[in-house]
Amino acid sequence: MEPEYWDGEIIERPTPNTKHSTTQTFTGSAFLPLRSRFPLTVASDLRVKLRPGLYRLIDVAVCLGPEPPSVADTPPLIAIEILSPGDRVSGVMEKFDEYRAWGVAYIWLLDQKTRNVRLQRWAPASRVAQGSRARL
Repeated sequence: MEPEYWDGEIIERPTPNTKHSTTQTFTGSAFLPLRSRFPLTVASDLRVKLRPGLYRLIDVAVCLGPEPPSVADTPPLIAIEILSPGDRVSGVMEKFDEYRAWGVAYIWLLDQKTRNVRLQRWAPASRVAQGSRARL
């Protein structure tokens, strides 16, 4: 698994298990039929530069427009993170705060263990969250 970089510190991510990989594949592929109607690009493990010195990997990113560069410097429409057994919820929530500050409009958290999905939509002007939950 590729590490993330945070102000000179290398952040090792937990090694994903098979369930994580299949969840990532199925989640990304769910958006593919929409490509005939919308200019979407779906990427797994997209490396993004949120600011100088801060690089993250998004498990599944849904971007509007053409394919992003190998290190994306503009936010995707949707950032989807899949909670792995070794993930700390506090670390994931910190990542979500960074995504919001960067301008990601929709953030999803998929929990493999509980089969829950947490969806967040952020109004860019007010930064007011509208959240909901669903079951996988």
